Amino acid sequence: MADVVISAQVVGVKEMFALLKTTDKKLVRQTQAAMRTAASPLVAQARSITPAVAPLSGWAHNGRVGWKQSDVMSGLKVSIGGARVGTTWPLLRLVQKSAAGQIYDLAGRGNYTGRESKSKPYSGRPNGHRLNGQGQAMVANLPNLGYIKGSKYSRVVFPAFVASRRDVTAALLKALDKVAADMNHEIERI
Repeated sequence: MADVVISAQVVGVKEMFALLKTTDKKLVRQTQAAMRTAASPLVAQARSITPAVAPLSGWAHNGRVGWKQSDVMSGLKVSIGGARVGTTWPLLRLVQKSAAGQIYDLAGRGNYTGRESKSKPYSGRPNGHRLNGQGQAMVANLPNLGYIKGSKYSRVVFPAFVASRRDVTAALLKALDKVAADMNHEIERI
C-alpha cells in the first residue's frame, strides 16, 4: 500500500492568535498548551529514535557538544509558530536545542563539494587551518538511524515527523476546532 501524505492547511490561525492576544491572553495560553499536547506524539517519536548512549566513542564528555543523554532528550522541544515559509506560517516546529543533538541530527547532511577542508580564516591565521579529517571520519561513522535510511534531511527530527504526522495533524486540528468552538461560545455569551 502506498504511503499517503496528509497535508492540512488551516486558514486564519495567525490572525486568530493576534486577536486573542489583545482580548483573551488566558485563551492564548490554553490554545498553545493544547497545540503542544497535540504534538506530544511527535516529541515521543523523536525521543524514541534518539540513541540512548553516545553514538561515537569520543563523544561522551562534559563539554558543550558532549553527548549527555538528559540534555539531548530535553533539547527536543515543540515550538509554536515560526518564520514564514513562502506564503504560509507553520503552526508547530520540532526543534533540537542541544548542540550534541543538533550535530547528531544533521552532521554530514550538507552538500559536500570535495574541496579540501579548512577552518574559517581569522585575524591570527588569514588562511585558516587545514583540518585533520576527524570531521569526515565522524560523519562516516555516525549510524544511519531512523525510519528513512539515508534521508538527506535528518536522522531524528524528519523521521519522527514522517512517523507521527497523521496523529499529530488529527490532534492539532481537533485542538484548533475546540478553541474555535470555545471562542464562538464566548462570543455568543456577550
